[in-house]
Amino acid sequence: YDPPAVFVYQTCVTALTGDDIEAVCLRAAEKFGKPVIPVNAPGFAGPKNLGNKLGAEAILDYVIGTVEPEFTTPYDINIIGEYNLVGELWQVKPLLDALGIRVLSCISGDGKYKEIASAHRAKVNMMVCSKSMINIATKMQQRYGIPYFEGSFYGIGDMSETLREIARLLVQTGAPADLQDRTEALIAASRSSGSGMSVPSVAMMKVMALPVLSSSLGRTETGMPAVSALSGRSPLSSRNRRRAPPHIASTR
Repeated sequence: YDPPAVFVYQTCVTALTGDDIEAVCLRAAEKFGKPVIPVNAPGFAGPKNLGNKLGAEAILDYVIGTVEPEFTTPYDINIIGEYNLVGELWQVKPLLDALGIRVLSCISGDGKYKEIASAHRAKVNMMVCSKSMINIATKMQQRYGIPYFEGSFYGIGDMSETLREIARLLVQTGAPADLQDRTEALIAASRSSGSGMSVPSVAMMKVMALPVLSSSLGRTETGMPAVSALSGRSPLSSRNRRRAPPHIASTR
């Protein structure tokens, strides 16, 4: 087993005895040649949301900004405070894919170390649960100039406004202006299809994905193979389909 990084969590006992876990992690990182990250979040520090914020501080101090992504696009976003508890992210991602919007990292639902480490190259941050990780969004805005907003994936109205705000901020930070028109078309098509703001139909995904295809490379501007963007299939992997609830696993 060779993980990309190791996280060492301060517990009540080690916090009370005064163990210097920062020094321990520094020595371990030198010994093993990989990031060993201290998380100072002992149980007695406070409630769950404070624990989330303390964990977020560790991510800010030791993870974000330490890795460069293989490539970037004008459509890169981070989703912060999203835990994908019942697979809601898998329902929403096809809508983002249809617009060519790439989720560079999700903190922390389905998050991967290298994706989170490269999160500083996103153009926009979406804040889902502000009570738990608002400090990531505010400090990334201060450090990297990444604008953020608070959005929701629940309900047709909130989902529509979330898509509009993502598009508006992406255009504001350099994405092509037609993204907002394509977003309105996607929202209208989703509503008229009778499926609400769930996974778009095959035909709708084809129409919405076409403007962002790069015919010379055979890839979308998000870097995903063009055939995937046009197939109309859910991006759920076989592994995720096994984990997802039945109403989500069947959307392919």
